[in-house]
Amino acid sequence: MTLSRDEAAAALTEVEEAKSRGRAFRWYSSAAPGLIWWGVIWLVADLTVQLAPSIPWIWPLASLIGAIGSLLSGPVFYRSYRRQYQAHGWKVTISFVFVMMFITSLFLVMGPMTGKQVHAFWGVFFGSVYAILGTWVGARIAIVGVLLCALSLVGYFWVDTYYLLFMGVVGGGAMILGGFWLLKV
Repeated sequence: MTLSRDEAAAALTEVEEAKSRGRAFRWYSSAAPGLIWWGVIWLVADLTVQLAPSIPWIWPLASLIGAIGSLLSGPVFYRSYRRQYQAHGWKVTISFVFVMMFITSLFLVMGPMTGKQVHAFWGVFFGSVYAILGTWVGARIAIVGVLLCALSLVGYFWVDTYYLLFMGVVGGGAMILGGFWLLKV
């Protein structure tokens, strides 16, 4: 059987599309546990602060627990992406440091902020990170990011007394459900 030039080009396009989908699915399965983990951290921390305001230190503790959990699960992610990490890992690390420097500088320049403003910032920030990441690795991540941004803004502008309850349930919940949605691919 002889393939025409157009048929061969179409077949190669299909192969590339399948490879791209495979990469996205592999990325989804690697990223989903982290998304679920941080969604649970967010949910528990916000609900704790909302329901027991005398424990305002819960977020620093929850962030530390979340970071330790992420570090412990890092080798699993690293094994899945060893080649890419070896080629670009230092760039990712340096980029993360620069982003944190930018955020610290932003908070210093913007002056005193309310707890609600800082909280909403992190929701919009991480939602934006997921949305941008999703444009590179797969639409599902982008959808989770856009949803997280939108819910953070809804909470900030329209929810007052029960803001942390709202954000714990919908912000943390969006991440948890998004993580399970990524696993369903």
